[in-house]
Amino acid sequence: MGYGTEALKAITKFCFENTELQRLWTEVDVRNIPLQKMLEKCGYSKEGLIRQGKMVNTWCDYYIYGILATLFRSWCYKICFMSEK
Repeated sequence: MGYGTEALKAITKFCFENTELQRLWTEVDVRNIPLQKMLEKCGYSKEGLIRQGKMVNTWCDYYIYGILATLFRSWCYKICFMSEK
């Protein structure tokens, strides 16, 4: 497992176990395939496509990925985090 995957899992776990957040989301350039794979590996789902939206300081197509606390606590926690022990 790479550093990015480990960091994303740790941040996701922290957010849902130590705050009242119910949803995490991020925007990913459609050309960034490695990041899309990492998000999916960590339980995030592709929720939509924004065409020619503004991302940081450029206009591009991007996906919205997200994960809900309820999903994290049910299947994602078991799949993503229990397998590490």
